[in-house]
Amino acid sequence: MSNKLNEKFYHAIFISPHLDDAVFSCGAEIQKIAQKGKVLVINIFTLFLEEDKRSKVFLGEERYIEEKNAANYLNFESINLDFLDAFYRNDKYKKLANIFKQSSSSEAKLIHEVSEKLTSLLSQIDFDVIYLPLGVGWHIDHLVCHELRLNKLFADKIIFYEDMPYAQILPSLDLRFSQLVPMKANKHFIFMNSFLLARSFLACGMTSTIKPNILKCIIFPFIFIFFLKLLMIHKKNNSFDKKMTYVPKVSQNSEFFNRKVQAIKMYNSQLKVLFGSEEKVEETYQTYSKLILNNNKAVERFWSIDAEITKG
Repeated sequence: MSNKLNEKFYHAIFISPHLDDAVFSCGAEIQKIAQKGKVLVINIFTLFLEEDKRSKVFLGEERYIEEKNAANYLNFESINLDFLDAFYRNDKYKKLANIFKQSSSSEAKLIHEVSEKLTSLLSQIDFDVIYLPLGVGWHIDHLVCHELRLNKLFADKIIFYEDMPYAQILPSLDLRFSQLVPMKANKHFIFMNSFLLARSFLACGMTSTIKPNILKCIIFPFIFIFFLKLLMIHKKNNSFDKKMTYVPKVSQNSEFFNRKVQAIKMYNSQLKVLFGSEEKVEETYQTYSKLILNNNKAVERFWSIDAEITKG
Protein backbone atom coordinates (compact mmCIF):
# COMPACT_ATOMS: atom_id res chain seq x y z
CA MET A 1 0.00 0.00 0.00
CA SER A 2 1.59 3.26 -1.16
CA ASN A 3 1.75 6.46 0.90
CA LYS A 4 2.01 8.54 -2.28
CA LEU A 5 -1.06 9.97 -3.99
CA ASN A 6 -1.85 8.68 -7.47
CA GLU A 7 -4.21 11.46 -8.53
CA LYS A 8 -4.53 15.25 -8.44
CA PHE A 9 -8.32 15.18 -8.10
CA TYR A 10 -10.68 12.93 -6.12
CA HIS A 11 -14.45 12.91 -6.14
CA ALA A 12 -14.42 11.96 -2.45
CA ILE A 13 -11.99 11.53 0.42
CA PHE A 14 -12.80 9.44 3.49
CA ILE A 15 -10.87 10.01 6.72
CA SER A 16 -10.63 6.64 8.46
CA PRO A 17 -9.29 6.43 12.03
CA HIS A 18 -8.10 2.84 11.45
CA LEU A 19 -7.58 0.34 8.67
CA ASP A 20 -11.27 -0.64 8.39
CA ASP A 21 -13.44 2.23 9.63
CA ALA A 22 -14.18 3.80 6.24
CA VAL A 23 -15.39 0.49 4.82
CA PHE A 24 -17.31 -0.47 7.98
CA SER A 25 -19.15 2.86 8.00
CA CYS A 26 -19.26 3.93 4.34
CA GLY A 27 -18.62 0.83 2.25
CA ALA A 28 -21.66 1.35 0.04
CA GLU A 29 -21.09 5.08 -0.40
CA ILE A 30 -17.50 4.39 -1.44
CA GLN A 31 -18.73 2.00 -4.14
CA LYS A 32 -21.38 4.42 -5.36
CA ILE A 33 -18.89 7.28 -5.75
CA ALA A 34 -16.19 5.02 -7.21
CA GLN A 35 -18.50 4.22 -10.12
CA LYS A 36 -18.27 7.88 -11.16
CA GLY A 37 -14.77 8.89 -10.12
CA LYS A 38 -11.75 8.48 -7.89
CA VAL A 39 -12.10 7.76 -4.15
CA LEU A 40 -9.31 8.19 -1.60
CA VAL A 41 -9.31 6.70 1.91
CA ILE A 42 -6.80 8.27 4.30
CA ASN A 43 -6.13 6.03 7.31
CA ILE A 44 -4.79 7.94 10.30
CA PHE A 45 -3.77 5.58 13.12
CA THR A 46 -1.95 2.85 11.24
CA LEU A 47 1.36 2.49 13.05
CA PHE A 48 1.88 -0.58 15.26
CA LEU A 49 5.10 -0.88 17.26
CA GLU A 50 4.81 -4.65 17.37
CA GLU A 51 2.31 -7.34 16.50
CA ASP A 52 -0.10 -7.72 19.39
CA LYS A 53 -2.61 -10.49 19.88
CA ARG A 54 -3.08 -9.92 23.60
CA SER A 55 -5.54 -7.10 23.05
CA LYS A 56 -9.04 -8.04 21.97
CA VAL A 57 -8.60 -6.16 18.69
CA PHE A 58 -5.71 -7.61 16.70
CA LEU A 59 -2.95 -5.11 15.82
CA GLY A 60 -0.31 -6.07 13.28
CA GLU A 61 0.89 -6.41 9.68
CA GLU A 62 -2.13 -8.49 8.70
CA ARG A 63 -4.26 -5.37 8.82
CA TYR A 64 -2.35 -3.73 5.94
CA ILE A 65 -3.08 -6.76 3.76
CA GLU A 66 -6.77 -6.65 4.70
CA GLU A 67 -7.00 -2.97 3.75
CA LYS A 68 -5.25 -3.56 0.43
CA ASN A 69 -7.64 -6.38 -0.44
CA ALA A 70 -10.72 -4.31 0.43
CA ALA A 71 -9.37 -1.32 -1.52
CA ASN A 72 -8.87 -3.45 -4.62
CA TYR A 73 -12.30 -5.02 -4.24
CA LEU A 74 -14.20 -1.73 -3.81
CA ASN A 75 -11.94 0.22 -6.18
CA PHE A 76 -10.60 2.94 -3.89
CA GLU A 77 -7.11 4.28 -3.28
CA SER A 78 -5.82 3.90 0.27
CA ILE A 79 -2.92 5.65 2.01
CA ASN A 80 -1.69 5.74 5.61
CA LEU A 81 -0.56 8.71 7.72
CA ASP A 82 1.16 6.36 10.17
CA PHE A 83 0.26 7.88 13.52
CA LEU A 84 0.44 5.50 16.48
CA ASP A 85 -2.68 3.53 17.30
CA ALA A 86 -4.05 4.48 20.74
CA PHE A 87 -2.96 1.12 22.16
CA TYR A 88 0.68 2.13 21.68
CA ARG A 89 0.41 5.87 22.43
CA ASN A 90 -0.23 5.61 26.12
CA ASP A 91 -0.15 2.80 28.67
CA LYS A 92 -3.63 3.74 29.90
CA TYR A 93 -5.02 2.72 26.49
CA LYS A 94 -3.73 -0.82 26.89
CA LYS A 95 -6.91 -1.38 28.89
CA LEU A 96 -9.59 -1.44 26.19
CA ALA A 97 -12.24 0.27 28.32
CA ASN A 98 -10.03 3.36 28.74
CA ILE A 99 -10.03 3.98 24.99
CA PHE A 100 -13.69 5.01 25.33
CA LYS A 101 -13.29 7.12 28.48
CA GLN A 102 -11.16 10.01 27.22
CA SER A 103 -12.22 13.33 25.73
CA SER A 104 -10.68 14.76 22.59
CA SER A 105 -9.25 17.63 24.66
CA SER A 106 -6.88 15.12 26.28
CA GLU A 107 -5.30 14.67 22.84
CA ALA A 108 -5.03 18.36 21.85
CA LYS A 109 -1.38 18.07 20.82
CA LEU A 110 -2.11 15.00 18.70
CA ILE A 111 -5.08 16.72 17.02
CA HIS A 112 -2.76 19.57 16.04
CA GLU A 113 -0.11 17.19 14.67
CA VAL A 114 -2.58 15.13 12.65
CA SER A 115 -4.30 18.28 11.35
CA GLU A 116 -0.97 19.71 10.18
CA LYS A 117 0.05 16.56 8.33
CA LEU A 118 -3.40 16.05 6.83
CA THR A 119 -3.84 19.63 5.62
CA SER A 120 -0.38 19.49 4.06
CA LEU A 121 -1.45 16.38 2.16
CA LEU A 122 -4.81 17.84 1.14
CA SER A 123 -3.14 21.02 -0.15
CA GLN A 124 -1.55 18.91 -2.89
CA ILE A 125 -4.87 17.83 -4.40
CA ASP A 126 -8.39 18.96 -5.16
CA PHE A 127 -11.58 17.13 -4.21
CA ASP A 128 -15.36 17.54 -4.10
CA VAL A 129 -16.13 16.26 -0.60
CA ILE A 130 -14.40 14.90 2.49
CA TYR A 131 -16.02 12.50 4.97
CA LEU A 132 -15.11 12.53 8.69
CA PRO A 133 -16.35 10.33 11.57
CA LEU A 134 -18.95 11.74 13.96
CA GLY A 135 -17.21 10.06 16.89
CA VAL A 136 -20.18 7.86 17.83
CA GLY A 137 -19.12 5.45 20.57
CA TRP A 138 -16.39 7.75 21.93
CA HIS A 139 -13.39 5.75 20.74
CA ILE A 140 -10.56 8.24 21.34
CA ASP A 141 -9.06 7.78 17.86
CA HIS A 142 -12.46 8.51 16.30
CA LEU A 143 -12.90 11.62 18.48
CA VAL A 144 -9.49 12.88 17.38
CA CYS A 145 -10.44 12.45 13.72
CA HIS A 146 -13.74 14.24 14.27
CA GLU A 147 -11.92 17.21 15.77
CA LEU A 148 -9.35 17.62 12.97
CA ARG A 149 -9.10 21.31 12.16
CA LEU A 150 -10.42 21.28 8.62
CA ASN A 151 -13.41 23.62 9.02
CA LYS A 152 -11.66 26.85 8.03
CA LEU A 153 -10.26 25.39 4.83
CA PHE A 154 -12.93 22.92 3.77
CA ALA A 155 -16.12 23.81 5.67
CA ASP A 156 -18.35 23.54 2.60
CA LYS A 157 -16.92 20.13 1.67
CA ILE A 158 -17.22 18.28 5.00
CA ILE A 159 -19.71 15.47 5.60
CA PHE A 160 -19.80 13.34 8.75
CA TYR A 161 -20.49 9.61 8.83
CA GLU A 162 -21.89 7.43 11.61
CA ASP A 163 -19.20 5.23 13.13
CA MET A 164 -20.02 1.56 12.72
CA PRO A 165 -20.41 -0.80 14.45
CA TYR A 166 -20.84 1.59 17.42
CA ALA A 167 -23.79 3.43 15.85
CA GLN A 168 -25.95 0.29 16.08
CA ILE A 169 -25.89 0.50 19.90
CA LEU A 170 -28.85 2.61 20.97
CA PRO A 171 -28.95 5.45 21.86
CA SER A 172 -25.24 6.10 21.14
CA LEU A 173 -25.90 8.42 18.19
CA ASP A 174 -28.26 10.64 20.20
CA LEU A 175 -25.77 10.74 23.05
CA ARG A 176 -23.01 11.86 20.71
CA PHE A 177 -25.21 14.62 19.32
CA SER A 178 -25.96 15.75 22.87
CA GLN A 179 -22.29 16.78 22.94
CA LEU A 180 -22.29 18.45 19.55
CA VAL A 181 -25.49 20.50 19.66
CA PRO A 182 -27.37 22.16 22.56
CA MET A 183 -29.97 19.85 24.05
CA LYS A 184 -32.10 19.95 27.16
CA ALA A 185 -30.68 17.68 29.83
CA ASN A 186 -32.54 15.62 32.40
CA LYS A 187 -30.54 14.07 35.23
CA HIS A 188 -32.77 10.98 35.14
CA PHE A 189 -31.96 10.31 31.48
CA ILE A 190 -28.45 9.16 32.36
CA PHE A 191 -29.83 6.07 34.15
CA MET A 192 -32.31 5.27 31.39
CA ASN A 193 -29.69 5.74 28.69
CA SER A 194 -27.23 3.52 30.57
CA PHE A 195 -29.90 0.83 30.72
CA LEU A 196 -30.68 1.19 27.00
CA LEU A 197 -26.99 1.08 26.04
CA ALA A 198 -26.39 -2.04 28.12
CA ARG A 199 -29.45 -3.77 26.66
CA SER A 200 -28.54 -2.86 23.08
CA PHE A 201 -24.88 -3.81 23.55
CA LEU A 202 -25.76 -7.25 24.89
CA ALA A 203 -28.13 -7.80 21.96
CA CYS A 204 -25.63 -6.94 19.21
CA GLY A 205 -23.07 -9.08 17.44
CA MET A 206 -20.19 -7.88 19.62
CA THR A 207 -21.52 -9.99 22.48
CA SER A 208 -22.99 -12.86 20.48
CA THR A 209 -20.18 -15.16 21.62
CA ILE A 210 -21.32 -14.91 25.24
CA LYS A 211 -22.98 -18.27 25.85
CA PRO A 212 -25.30 -19.43 27.32
CA ASN A 213 -27.62 -16.41 27.23
CA ILE A 214 -28.17 -16.58 30.97
CA LEU A 215 -24.65 -15.21 31.30
CA LYS A 216 -25.83 -11.98 29.70
CA CYS A 217 -28.41 -11.61 32.46
CA ILE A 218 -25.71 -12.16 35.06
CA ILE A 219 -23.31 -9.57 33.63
CA PHE A 220 -26.01 -7.01 32.76
CA PRO A 221 -25.56 -5.01 36.01
CA PHE A 222 -21.81 -4.71 35.36
CA ILE A 223 -22.38 -3.55 31.78
CA PHE A 224 -24.96 -1.06 33.05
CA ILE A 225 -22.48 0.36 35.57
CA PHE A 226 -19.79 0.62 32.87
CA PHE A 227 -22.08 2.68 30.63
CA LEU A 228 -23.28 4.76 33.57
CA LYS A 229 -19.69 5.72 34.38
CA LEU A 230 -19.01 6.37 30.71
CA LEU A 231 -21.98 8.72 30.41
CA MET A 232 -20.96 10.57 33.55
CA ILE A 233 -17.50 11.14 32.06
CA HIS A 234 -18.73 12.33 28.68
CA LYS A 235 -21.52 14.43 30.14
CA LYS A 236 -18.77 16.89 31.07
CA ASN A 237 -17.23 16.88 27.61
CA ASN A 238 -19.73 18.89 25.60
CA SER A 239 -18.15 20.68 22.63
CA PHE A 240 -21.22 22.05 20.90
CA ASP A 241 -21.36 25.18 18.84
CA LYS A 242 -24.70 26.97 19.02
CA LYS A 243 -24.26 28.08 15.41
CA MET A 244 -24.06 24.53 14.05
CA THR A 245 -26.98 22.48 12.84
CA TYR A 246 -26.44 18.95 11.55
CA VAL A 247 -28.58 17.93 8.59
CA PRO A 248 -29.08 14.19 7.90
CA LYS A 249 -28.96 12.53 4.51
CA VAL A 250 -29.96 8.89 4.15
CA SER A 251 -28.23 7.13 1.29
CA GLN A 252 -30.13 4.07 0.03
CA ASN A 253 -27.67 1.54 -1.29
CA SER A 254 -29.28 -1.90 -1.52
CA GLU A 255 -27.52 -2.54 -4.85
CA PHE A 256 -24.15 -2.15 -3.13
CA PHE A 257 -25.00 -4.02 0.07
CA ASN A 258 -23.66 -7.46 -0.80
CA ARG A 259 -20.29 -6.16 -1.97
CA LYS A 260 -20.03 -3.99 1.15
CA VAL A 261 -20.60 -7.04 3.35
CA GLN A 262 -17.99 -9.02 1.40
CA ALA A 263 -15.49 -6.17 1.76
CA ILE A 264 -16.09 -6.01 5.51
CA LYS A 265 -15.43 -9.73 5.78
CA MET A 266 -11.98 -9.13 4.28
CA TYR A 267 -11.00 -7.53 7.61
CA ASN A 268 -10.92 -10.97 9.17
CA SER A 269 -8.76 -9.97 12.14
CA GLN A 270 -11.51 -7.63 13.40
CA LEU A 271 -14.65 -9.67 12.79
CA LYS A 272 -14.88 -11.66 16.01
CA VAL A 273 -14.53 -8.76 18.43
CA LEU A 274 -16.60 -6.24 16.44
CA PHE A 275 -19.31 -8.49 14.99
CA GLY A 276 -19.08 -11.79 16.86
CA SER A 277 -18.50 -13.80 13.71
CA GLU A 278 -18.39 -13.52 9.93
CA GLU A 279 -22.00 -14.73 9.79
CA LYS A 280 -23.15 -11.82 11.99
CA VAL A 281 -21.86 -9.09 9.64
CA GLU A 282 -24.86 -9.06 7.31
CA GLU A 283 -27.30 -9.23 10.22
CA THR A 284 -25.58 -6.29 11.92
CA TYR A 285 -26.02 -4.01 8.90
CA GLN A 286 -29.57 -5.13 8.24
CA THR A 287 -30.44 -4.24 11.83
CA TYR A 288 -28.64 -0.90 11.54
CA SER A 289 -30.54 -0.03 8.35
CA LYS A 290 -33.87 -0.77 10.05
CA LEU A 291 -32.96 1.62 12.86
CA ILE A 292 -32.77 4.38 10.25
CA LEU A 293 -35.62 3.59 7.82
CA ASN A 294 -37.53 0.74 9.48
CA ASN A 295 -37.80 -1.21 6.24
CA ASN A 296 -35.80 -3.79 4.33
CA LYS A 297 -33.70 -1.35 2.32
CA ALA A 298 -29.96 -1.13 3.03
CA VAL A 299 -28.88 2.40 3.94
CA GLU A 300 -26.08 4.51 5.32
CA ARG A 301 -26.65 7.89 6.96
CA PHE A 302 -24.50 10.99 6.71
CA TRP A 303 -24.62 14.43 8.31
CA SER A 304 -23.67 17.81 6.91
CA ILE A 305 -23.45 21.14 8.70
CA ASP A 306 -26.04 23.68 7.62
CA ALA A 307 -24.11 26.03 5.33
CA GLU A 308 -26.07 29.19 6.14
CA ILE A 309 -25.75 28.73 9.88
CA THR A 310 -22.04 27.90 9.60
CA LYS A 311 -21.46 31.16 7.72
CA GLY A 312 -23.45 33.19 10.23
